[in-house]
Amino acid sequence: MYPGMNERMKSGSRTGCLLPAVLMGFCCTFSVAAEKEALGVQDIHRLTGQLSSDDWILQVEALELLGRHGVKTAKPGIEQLLEQGKTPWAKGRALVALARISGPDVYATVEHLSRDKDAVLRRAAVEALDLMGTPRAAAAAQKLLSDEDLAVRAEVAYVCAKHDPQAAWPVIQALTDDPDPRLAAPLARALACMGTGEALVRLEKLYDTVSGKKEKAYQVIEGLHLADEAAIPLLIRLVARHRPDPRVDALGRRILKAFDPEKVTSNLQAVFESGKTDLYETAALFAATVFPSKTLEDAIAVAMRKAPALSPESLSACLEALVAIDPDRHAALFTDYLEHESSTVRMKAVRCRSLCDRKDLFEVFRPRIVDPAKAVALAALDSLVRVPLDRAPREGLAEYLKAPLRSPERPIVLAAFNLLGNRGKPEEFDTAMDWIRPYLEGADEEYRRWAAEALAELGGYERLPSIAAAQGYIADWKILGPFLNDKENTGFRTEYEPEKEIDLERSYQVELVWDLSGGKRNKNTESELVDITWRDAQVTRENGRFNVAAMMPPPAYYVLAYGISDIHSPSNQTVQAFIQADNSFRLWVNGEMVSELDDVSVKRSSQDEVPVIRVKIPLRSGRNRFLIKVANRGGPWWFRVRLRHEQGKVFGPGP
Repeated sequence: MYPGMNERMKSGSRTGCLLPAVLMGFCCTFSVAAEKEALGVQDIHRLTGQLSSDDWILQVEALELLGRHGVKTAKPGIEQLLEQGKTPWAKGRALVALARISGPDVYATVEHLSRDKDAVLRRAAVEALDLMGTPRAAAAAQKLLSDEDLAVRAEVAYVCAKHDPQAAWPVIQALTDDPDPRLAAPLARALACMGTGEALVRLEKLYDTVSGKKEKAYQVIEGLHLADEAAIPLLIRLVARHRPDPRVDALGRRILKAFDPEKVTSNLQAVFESGKTDLYETAALFAATVFPSKTLEDAIAVAMRKAPALSPESLSACLEALVAIDPDRHAALFTDYLEHESSTVRMKAVRCRSLCDRKDLFEVFRPRIVDPAKAVALAALDSLVRVPLDRAPREGLAEYLKAPLRSPERPIVLAAFNLLGNRGKPEEFDTAMDWIRPYLEGADEEYRRWAAEALAELGGYERLPSIAAAQGYIADWKILGPFLNDKENTGFRTEYEPEKEIDLERSYQVELVWDLSGGKRNKNTESELVDITWRDAQVTRENGRFNVAAMMPPPAYYVLAYGISDIHSPSNQTVQAFIQADNSFRLWVNGEMVSELDDVSVKRSSQDEVPVIRVKIPLRSGRNRFLIKVANRGGPWWFRVRLRHEQGKVFGPGP
């Protein structure tokens, strides 16, 4: 409990009596949750236990949820809290919970506490009497219209406004002549229930009084759910003044949806015909989300034409409202706003125009893919992904995207990659490669990955080796295998014939064993002798991975293979090699071992965590032979080798 709260709640002072009004919003939070889903047995058990907690927040949560769900088994605990509660506030919430569970059966208790000396309990009694909803309860509440405590009086005024407006009105008038902001919620409900012209005027005045206090202002608007259709114009005005606030927007929508659709439509239409541009944004929001109609769309379109100086926020909301039913009806209007001075409006116009007929969208969006505002260019590029497949820019997509592909803005470049990969045609591959090659050769890993993936989508499987080579990966190999290995990696440490002498024309006789466990062979092990030869192969992924397992007879477990690639160097130089292999590898260049990794000694947190080994390699002018030995001990089996100049550039041009 907050310091001093107990004393304030026990006191009979005006401040103490107003405290429950401040905390009512806290209870409403639980009420929303309570209406969403039923309580399970475990929930009821937990909440019932919370009734005896020393934490008042836990007590209030339990009382609100148990009461709203009418959990009769919780009555004994609630009654005990009502009897022995440490604060009037806790006892009052217990009283309300009992009224929700038992209704008129607890009338005598409620009526008795309505005369309690503590204002907190009297106010809770008024709330409980209202929940009972009987004439007898309403009459008991009416007796408190002259209560000395303002909070009690305000709550009674709201209750009586529903049952006896004539008796309640003088009290409501007195309380709202100079309204106390702390009583905003009950006073707003009382005025909304009255619903007369004067009551609505006073409700707007109440909003003015609390407008600097966001939560109180929200409570005033919330009170309008008790009014009739006459309050719709006021609701629109108040929501417009309270924005931007997604919560109050959602509240306005909920209230309007309870009204007659024709009444809501006519009131929204009247806003656009009135020329009150300060209300357009809110009215357009409701037009799009509450009861959308062609009538409202037409009214909005006309209003936009008549008021070209609308704020970007209002224009964006109006444009959004025009796509609710049939965007094509307003395609010309969306196209006009593509040239608007506000980037916010241009972006919204792009989104809206993309929902119309898309056959000519490449041409319509041509200026927007190079828009000076990043958000606009991104919206255009993203929208073009949905153009019909039989449509393309006249010069081809790769040429069309030349400027976005050279943008200094990373998101725009990535969006251009995505569009090219999704919508480009295979015959554009070479042009696209020319534009994208700098990214493949560069040091920026994200750019390189996205560029390679886009080209892979565009060119298909056959172009994967050239994409890998452009990034510096060795793409062409000759492969020989499998040779025997086991779970201890014994074969990896064995010197097989290719390590002694390389003869690409020779065949090798090896023992092929079907073994998934990697254990030692015994008399039950099945094996056969087979002849193997060097075979030409290329990488199988745009990221340079060579899938060794795909080149070997199944199951390709506990075996190893050799790979050879001849690399031409224009001069004597040193390059950097980046090597990955799953599992173990050993790499020789021109007969000298330059790097190795025995995977048995490497601990990984996951199968995908394959270390990158970086090593400097001296190359001589002319041909350089790379020989790699790569072993498998279960799972995936692949390797990749990437070469770069020491200055960071990709080694050698790609094919």
